[in-house]
Amino acid sequence: MSIIDKYLSEIQNETSASAGLPGIDSPHSRKKPLKYYDEQNTDPEELRNNEGYSNNKLGRILIDLDRTIHSYEKSWSDGSLYGHVLSGAKEAIDKLSVDYEIVIFTSRLSQEAHPLEVREEQKRLISEWLGNNNIYFDHITADKLPGIYYIDDRAIRFEGDWKATFNFINSITTSEEKG
Repeated sequence: MSIIDKYLSEIQNETSASAGLPGIDSPHSRKKPLKYYDEQNTDPEELRNNEGYSNNKLGRILIDLDRTIHSYEKSWSDGSLYGHVLSGAKEAIDKLSVDYEIVIFTSRLSQEAHPLEVREEQKRLISEWLGNNNIYFDHITADKLPGIYYIDDRAIRFEGDWKATFNFINSITTSEEKG
């Protein structure tokens, strides 16, 4: 039994009635328990080695949390999620969840930016906020897991042309500086 499996088993036995704690799924997800991410933010191998093609799903879609699902009105502030669900997010995710594994990703859980205690509290707050807003998800992570689609407010689609990509970034930066 791997350390992650052992920890998941212990967490489930100790806190199975506590929705939203690290390693424990909330009732809103309609799924098995969340996979636990350990102190090194290591994902279980099954998440790393597949793209969500389990459970008769077509694949995995990763969706950024802030400014994509959550309005992020007060920025990071104290780490709380003050904002509302962006228009259409819940409905789209509900429809996508029928055919795809839904993974919420966020830098709020970044090992590089936050100590373990902050990451665990953020995961609890995010799970609670998603649950309170009836937003479906299979997992929450900071990692870029294998997936077939990534939905992110800061993404730039790369089309194989670095000159065009550079020019696009430069035009955005220039227009933001002007105004």
